[in-house]
Amino acid sequence: MSGKHITVPKSVYKKGCVTTVEEAIKSAAQIGYPVMIKASEGGGGKGIRKVESPEEFHAVFRQVCLYRNPTVFRGTLVIPLITEL
Repeated sequence: MSGKHITVPKSVYKKGCVTTVEEAIKSAAQIGYPVMIKASEGGGGKGIRKVESPEEFHAVFRQVCLYRNPTVFRGTLVIPLITEL
């Protein structure tokens, strides 16, 4: 995709974000494990974590929140779908 960019409307992007660990667990259950979670803004990608099960979600969620930039972070996380090869 050299030189090409896509823009995701903010309304669509927000549908992929959650603000609480409970919302995150619910979304992950709908998607299916494993999932990757990351701060939606301000983390620079350093806080991306893989979650294998609902039992580990609380601990991993807290870890990801530590990587966000508090001056930018708006309290949301993104749960991108990953596929195991």
